[in-house]
Amino acid sequence: MDLRWLTASDDEFAAEAARRPRMRRPRQAPWWWNALLLAIEVPLAWLASALVIWGTGLVHNGAGVGDVVRWAAWFVVLVAGVVGLVVLLVRGERPRPPRPDEARAVLTGEASGYPARPVRPKPLDSMITPRYSGIRVHPRFGTAPVHVDGVPDVEFGCVLRRWMVSRDWTYLTVRLPGTLPHLLLDATANDGRRSDLPVVLRHRQRMSLEGDFDRHFRVWAPEDYGQDALYVLTPDVMAALVDHAAGWNVEMVDDRLVFSAPGTADWSRPAPWVQVEAVLGEVVPRVVRAAARYQDDRSLLEDGHADAIAAAGRRLVLRDRRKSRLRATWAGAVWMGVVCVSYSGPLAVAVVGSMSVLDR
Repeated sequence: MDLRWLTASDDEFAAEAARRPRMRRPRQAPWWWNALLLAIEVPLAWLASALVIWGTGLVHNGAGVGDVVRWAAWFVVLVAGVVGLVVLLVRGERPRPPRPDEARAVLTGEASGYPARPVRPKPLDSMITPRYSGIRVHPRFGTAPVHVDGVPDVEFGCVLRRWMVSRDWTYLTVRLPGTLPHLLLDATANDGRRSDLPVVLRHRQRMSLEGDFDRHFRVWAPEDYGQDALYVLTPDVMAALVDHAAGWNVEMVDDRLVFSAPGTADWSRPAPWVQVEAVLGEVVPRVVRAAARYQDDRSLLEDGHADAIAAAGRRLVLRDRRKSRLRATWAGAVWMGVVCVSYSGPLAVAVVGSMSVLDR
């Protein structure tokens, strides 16, 4: 990793930034921003509803000059509110220049061969990127994609949550030369009172490895795939994991190797770059060699493809804690109900009120 831009002087950094195209940071609206917009939109919707009913009455029953002036004044207030809301929406969606520390991280990634990648909702299907919870990836660094799926061979960054059911992660993912059974290594260094994994696994899938490896990682493999796990987790792989990746949870799923740690790394500091470099240099090559040699003979009996994994080994049997959080589900349902009532209520009142005025 070329870390010179993390410690370069402000003058050197400013000169380099001036020579490059203007960098932009993607916008991620916080929850309070959406709540603020709703707090502005709802009163405007009710004001518009009231003006419709009021205007219908003025036209139907006749009105004096004073009533028309008052109605016009409130209409001007409504128009001003709508214009202000549009300005807020446009300004809120406009990409903003990155902070100096973010720009230094971008320059570091480019100098190291991992340029910043466009923000994506999620990099892959894995334990830390559930399909049903709102997440996005930023910052995101990676090699240039060379495969048709557009996914880089090496990618790392931060997974950011958008709902209570998720959490923030720092991740590193690498494409493997072949598919592997679904293996999960839970790093004990990250645990508090319990495991930091967001999933609960069936106990029969837990396997114990010899030596001190069990003190650093809890290993989970599909039932009847214990020997296959040992083929991948060779002594040199386990030693490299203990020495250079003890703070990372490790997941092998399909043709991807995923390292994850709770929380978001500060990429304006050298530490996370050094950690990623150690994993890429000391751990990944050993796993890649094992993946290149591995073959699941069970798949030959199922579909005849030597490069596939049998159905029993493709996914661990687990229960996702995030799906069982009923309070988050109810919170989402209540929020959607509030939004629907807030927008449909004024429309219904305007229609019913206008019809009542016309029937008189």
